[in-house]
Amino acid sequence: SSPSFHPTAQTVRTATRTTISDLSFYTTLSSKQANVNIRQMQRVWWTILALPVLGHFLKDVNIVGTRHILKY
Repeated sequence: SSPSFHPTAQTVRTATRTTISDLSFYTTLSSKQANVNIRQMQRVWWTILALPVLGHFLKDVNIVGTRHILKY
């Protein structure tokens, strides 16, 4: 192999090692943060899921309310 190959291989190896250690660092960091994020996401999802139900419920209430008003 040519001498110019070795420094490149060393650089790649170092870069790979750095990337792996960075990834493991961010993974442990994000796993702590993830619990908070998951809780927030669940809250957001429940809100999104609840909106159509709430809208449907309010529509029913309005229809019932309108019927009552029309009766009198």
